Amino acid sequence: INAEYMGSHTSHFCCCACFAVLLYCVFMAAMLNANVLNQIMLFNEGDDAAGCAVTCRAWHTSVSQQYLWRKLSLRRWHFCRVEKYGDDWRNCYSRKWTAQKHMVSGRASVDYQTIPLRGHASPINCFDLCPSFLVSGAENGEIRLWRETEEGFKSTVAQGAHASAVNSILCGRDEPTNRFYSGGSDNVVRVFDAEQVRSIFESSEAAGPILHLSAWENCLLSYDTTETVMMYDVRSQSTVSRFSSGLPGGLFRIAAPTPSDRYISVDNSNGLLAFMNNGSAISIVDLKTRTILRQLTAPGFVQSVATVDGMLFAAVDPSTVHVWDMRSGVLLSTLTHPSASAYGTISKLKVQDVNGCIYVFAVKGQTVVQWTFDRTTKTGSFVREAGSHSQPIHDFHIDDLKVVTASADNSLLVWDHVTGNKLYALLGGSQVVRGSFVPHTTKTGCSGLRVDDSRIVASFGNLLRMYRFD
Repeated sequence: INAEYMGSHTSHFCCCACFAVLLYCVFMAAMLNANVLNQIMLFNEGDDAAGCAVTCRAWHTSVSQQYLWRKLSLRRWHFCRVEKYGDDWRNCYSRKWTAQKHMVSGRASVDYQTIPLRGHASPINCFDLCPSFLVSGAENGEIRLWRETEEGFKSTVAQGAHASAVNSILCGRDEPTNRFYSGGSDNVVRVFDAEQVRSIFESSEAAGPILHLSAWENCLLSYDTTETVMMYDVRSQSTVSRFSSGLPGGLFRIAAPTPSDRYISVDNSNGLLAFMNNGSAISIVDLKTRTILRQLTAPGFVQSVATVDGMLFAAVDPSTVHVWDMRSGVLLSTLTHPSASAYGTISKLKVQDVNGCIYVFAVKGQTVVQWTFDRTTKTGSFVREAGSHSQPIHDFHIDDLKVVTASADNSLLVWDHVTGNKLYALLGGSQVVRGSFVPHTTKTGCSGLRVDDSRIVASFGNLLRMYRFD
């Protein structure tokens, strides 16, 4: 082909070349592993994802999956009441996006409903949120199960509750079992039938008041003030194992150990358990073989533990987070704050694996500190310290998109943990309403919270408040 011909047909050749490249890209995309393609689709916005559906069969299959539209919906609005849209996440996105076009700000000034739940006479210590019901436990040993009816939320008092304070409530995640569990200061663990709202099994083998309940597969785990973990088989309703460090001391030397999930953490995917004992020691248990693998010793007092992907994250005084490999016991990394000298004490720690990236969150007084941890290089990077509460944070929630904090200042704040932007500031009612609370003995203001895709439930003394988003 001579130069004159090429010169006169340059645009034609460029178009053909671009078209060929486009065809090649489409062909390669069609050959992509389905899991890789699904991850790529998450980078789209809703309109772009819908357009991808008409490209080829593989793309159509990927775009048609509910989990994709759930991610897209929650990434844009952070809370979505999908049952309002026939439990169809794609329909939810489409309808909410259509409504958003008519809003100048992109979100209504108030797009949630506040529902007070009254019934407890004494402060609420613990509660858990399930798809079809809510369960709460109080200082006087009373347990209430809440369901929504045509007349609003109604509660039923559970039969066979505790003789003293209820410290932990856990809903069964296997919905057909329709059970929930409780642990109290009377050293008793109970299993309840949610339909009949009555106790169907109890165990009093714990040596001290129950501080926290957790679950692994078909087993229930309890942690008590003697720093002992009891393992129960839910199906056979029997005690399976007991794990204790055997070290002297324990939580008895603490004047008032508070019920919390910060003492124990379960790595469900690897069947590993970590629990605190003797101040600076942490026991690692293989739940599959029911054996204690090792004891780890931290360089200071351990305030909280969290696990993910076979790694243990521990908040250690005065202001660091230490990371261990749970099976080998090797110290992988230490996360620090840029201004550690003025940092203060971490009171609670949580970790979240989001698409292969590990996010670490720690409560320090009135703020939440955030790091990212690279599992390949075993290094952590400080991201930010966020928060505008005027008093200490009692509880917080994290997921792959947001952080929710509950504070003694009677407010809840919702943050986008990727950008650090504050999305919502939710108040615990007027001064008149707050004045009618029976305050919690150790946690004033907002003492606890639970969060799902469309609801935040928070406790204020003896009152529960549900913030339900449209």
